[in-house]
Parts: sequence; structure tokens; C-alpha cells
Amino acid sequence: MKPLKKLALAAIAALSLTALVGAGSAQATTLFTDPAKTIDYPAGTTLHLTLVSGTSLALTPGTCTDATISATTTNTTGAAITATLNVFARGGCSETTHTVANGSLEFKYTSGSNAEAVSKGTSTTVQIFGVSCTYGTGEGTKLGTVTGGAAPVLSVNTTLAKVAGGFLCPATTGFHGQFVITSPHAVYFGP
Repeated sequence: MKPLKKLALAAIAALSLTALVGAGSAQATTLFTDPAKTIDYPAGTTLHLTLVSGTSLALTPGTCTDATISATTTNTTGAAITATLNVFARGGCSETTHTVANGSLEFKYTSGSNAEAVSKGTSTTVQIFGVSCTYGTGEGTKLGTVTGGAAPVLSVNTTLAKVAGGFLCPATTGFHGQFVITSPHAVYFGP
């Protein structure tokens, strides 16, 4: 066999081995009921979230004193726990807001009992200067982190891009708030 051909075959073998090793290193995410991470929640579990008492949800330039999220998981374990967003309702808002598209949430295990929260395909309209401006999460926007435990909290701290609206609508809007997962009563993320 010619040296160049041997070198090419060796390179292909090395790339194949690298791909196999890389594929095996992806970390799975599972949603557990207990801190020992021995019992997982089944697909179809509905997560209910409400604003942490005494806080508000900021969707710049406005704020809301009440917000509720409801999402139903579609899998038990995987690269991420995916949940269909059923409800994203707000109340007591300084600006008129409404949800245009619910989309979905994804939770990816990070460390301890925690996860990164990502929203996909969700969009919300807010009135700014009397104009309807729509902002969304597109193909995936990191919302923030979920601190797992007996009283798990989703801390949202992100920027949403404009998907519709006139020149009076800013190109982005801030989206900030803290939600406690009220049901199920305890959530622990793990590998």
C-alpha cells in the first residue's frame, strides 16, 4: 500500500474514532422526583410555575405583577427534557401584553440538581408607545437557569428579539423574572 493511501486511511480512522468518542460524551438530562435522583418523572408531567411572591416580571418597558406558566413534558430523559408550553399568562401588567405563540421549553442538565432553560418558538406582543411590538425566542433562546430542589426556581434573565412591529418597536426587549415551580412540589435535574 502506498504511504499516501496509508496516511489517508489512518486519518479517516482517527476522525471516525473522534466522532464516536464525541458522540458518547453528550450528557443526558433526566427530571427526578427526589434528591437521590432515583425516581424520574414520566413523560406527560405538567410543570406549573408562578412568579416568586413579591416579585414582578419585566418585559421592558413594562412589568407584570402576576404571571403563570404551564408546560407538559414530552420525554423522560434525553439530551434535554422538552416540554410543550400550554400557558404563558400575565396579569397586572403596566403595558398590554398577550402571548401569540406558546412554543416549547427545554431543560438541559448543568450540574448538581440544576438545568439551563431554553425557550423555542414562543412569541409575545406588548404595546409600546401605543404600537404592537412582538418579541420571540425563535429557534432557541436561553431564558436562564432552574435551581432544582424542594422549591425549584426558574430565574429568567434574557433578551428577546423583535419578530414583528414598526420602527417604534425596539429591536430587542429585556425579559426578567423569577418563577417558582409549584407543581410538582420538587424537581431535581440530573444526568
